[in-house]
Amino acid sequence: MKNIMKFEIDKTANNISFLVTTMITIIIMGCIFFTGFHYSQLSLVEKNNAAKGVNDLYWKMAEEYNGEFSDEMIKAVLEEYIHEYQTIPVEKRPFNLFASNIADVFFPKDKDIYVEMNDAIREGKEISIDEVGIYSIKDTDFTSFKTPLKLGNYVPWFNFFKVSGYIFILASMVGIIISSLSFSNDSSKKIDQLLFTTKYGRSKLVKAKICVPVILSMLIYLVMIIISIIVFLIFNHGTSGWEASIQTNFCMNLHSLPLEANNLMIWLMTICFYCVNLLAIIGITVFISSLLKNPVGSLLVSIGVFFLPLGLTYIFKQGMIAELLYLFPINNFDVEKMLSILSSKSIILSGSILSNYFMILVMAVVVFVAACTITYIRTKNKKI
Repeated sequence: MKNIMKFEIDKTANNISFLVTTMITIIIMGCIFFTGFHYSQLSLVEKNNAAKGVNDLYWKMAEEYNGEFSDEMIKAVLEEYIHEYQTIPVEKRPFNLFASNIADVFFPKDKDIYVEMNDAIREGKEISIDEVGIYSIKDTDFTSFKTPLKLGNYVPWFNFFKVSGYIFILASMVGIIISSLSFSNDSSKKIDQLLFTTKYGRSKLVKAKICVPVILSMLIYLVMIIISIIVFLIFNHGTSGWEASIQTNFCMNLHSLPLEANNLMIWLMTICFYCVNLLAIIGITVFISSLLKNPVGSLLVSIGVFFLPLGLTYIFKQGMIAELLYLFPINNFDVEKMLSILSSKSIILSGSILSNYFMILVMAVVVFVAACTITYIRTKNKKI
């Protein structure tokens, strides 16, 4: 079995499609990191704004206001924010990304505080935080737990979540390309008929053809994850913000999420979610490859099946079919969207976030096992 596995791995690795895919994957990964981190909310600023110290201000605020999420902390953040807004000339004022996102949530909605501050500036006055009348945490929709929420560095983690989702889609494409070659490549060259006549052609070889795409795809995805972590640690100045509550990530609308978790826990949950979904994608693609005799056709059909649920969401926008469509990987790879779906109360997902989470994982595992089992039985008993 070991030699057969090695033979299949070498055959796949030496395939021109695999080599081209590897090169393209490296280029696309670089683009994802460049747009996801370099051109992120924190970094995408005008040159004159960067010269004002916008990045330094963000990290100063993130470090200074790292701790228990309370009304006192919110008041302190916004008090500093409106004071700097009114006392620093606009041509020298850096954009305070950390505080502005918080202000969007806690500033009153029945009046425009920025207009009032600009009016005060023109009159040579300064409005105070008490005059603003900010909301308290209870006035908003933040979920409360036995232990208080934590505030900290949140923007780079939002970027990390986004990048992780795009990397998963890229890994899915790589997995589909590798898996689509599994059976259809031999069928197109008509060497499958010869292989089936060998001693292990209908047993160990079939198992190897199913296992190799799984092993290669998951290893490639693991490498992608490791590279993503390294790049993130560079842009994030370390692990800063890992302990901050997901509800206080003000780049996402998850304030009412009924799950006590920090940024790191959510990322780990997401990666597990991606890995299991990737297995299901590979299993389905291997099954499609066993049905078709042309690797190009197998690839196109597999990609079509992968993206089909996304297209169907534009047709079925309500009802059980719409709910089913949002269980497919292409419709829930975005972390914010995934958590919103898991926390929603619907006909299919009627439990807690964790119970819904594990239910989808179990469904993905069942799809993977069923697809691989059917592929094995069908190929083993296939007539030449």
